[in-house]
Amino acid sequence: MALPNGHKTNFDVLTHAFASGRVVLAECANKQTGEPVAIVCAINQGDGDNVNLVPFAEMLAGDPFEYLNPPAPASSFELDQLQELAANSYRRAVISIEDLDTMLFSSIRYAMGRMTYVVSDTAEIVRAYWKYLSKPRREQIITELRNELERAARENRLIGMEMDHEVWQKLYDDLLKEFLA
Repeated sequence: MALPNGHKTNFDVLTHAFASGRVVLAECANKQTGEPVAIVCAINQGDGDNVNLVPFAEMLAGDPFEYLNPPAPASSFELDQLQELAANSYRRAVISIEDLDTMLFSSIRYAMGRMTYVVSDTAEIVRAYWKYLSKPRREQIITELRNELERAARENRLIGMEMDHEVWQKLYDDLLKEFLA
């Protein structure tokens, strides 16, 4: 059985919530039985003080092996993937959203105007983590990009090499569309 895409998307959201420390274990009532259940919830911080708990998973009561057969890879290819994932698990690191904010903004400021491969890498990383950045940091990144692009236009110059300038312009256009959406 293939997992539905919605489950994979929810798992990715939950993974990021765990990485940023925005997960809680809460008690809820089952709508059908009224019984209390333990639920894994992501913390969704809206504007201002608005905070919502978003339920993602129900904890099993008791020994999970009494309820479920353990999953097994469907093929040797999947087993190879799992073994590689386990062997490379040390490559993951957990950083806070605040640190991610600072690191991405600093990367942009460092790469802007340099003639280096890191420009396209920086743009791709910013796109990948954009939705996890705070609203003030997203505004600041858009402002920095706009100011630098306008300054380059006034001075009739490029931001780095031509291909770098194109990357910055496309990043600005993409982020502005997403921010205004």
